[in-house]
Amino acid sequence: EGAAVIATIPFPTPLIRTPWTIGAAQLTYYLRTTLIVPAAPASAIIVLRHATDDGMVAYVNGVEKARYNMTGAQPILHDLLAPVASAEGVVACAALPGVSAGTHTLAVEVHQSSTTSSDVVFGAEVLQVIPPSLQIQHNTGTATVSWPNDPSWALVQSTGVAGPYTAVANNPASPYTPPVPTGNVFYQ
Repeated sequence: EGAAVIATIPFPTPLIRTPWTIGAAQLTYYLRTTLIVPAAPASAIIVLRHATDDGMVAYVNGVEKARYNMTGAQPILHDLLAPVASAEGVVACAALPGVSAGTHTLAVEVHQSSTTSSDVVFGAEVLQVIPPSLQIQHNTGTATVSWPNDPSWALVQSTGVAGPYTAVANNPASPYTPPVPTGNVFYQ
């Protein structure tokens, strides 16, 4: 017996637990949960961060989005084995392309590597990663700060890289050419 969790952080209460009975007859395990993706800038990337023993295929709304330790493009069958046992304790990340804001179904099939495998592991979290988008263009005597035109973004500044950061006066739009500073100014 074991437990599987597909959840968001912070973990829901009570925890999602899927009991697994491990045996040679069970080569593939199936998990499914609802995934709610909040609105984000267009540059956001949805990532499945997982620990899997031995192989897995992840689907969002029935469309394959990620594989780990499974061979190429063949259809996945309930009795297909992962090609090799995966290393213990490895945490891997896989982008889930084309997943937009909204409610989705995340389904994962976890595959054993042999009919004599004595363990199965799958733990995962889904992350929304927003890459840095602030750009600073240095010109002679001036600098221009630009960022995506998104009303949820606000430019902040500090005289030290560790902060504290405060909002730039008048909440300027991008691109912004600040006055020439007398010392260091850091922007986020």
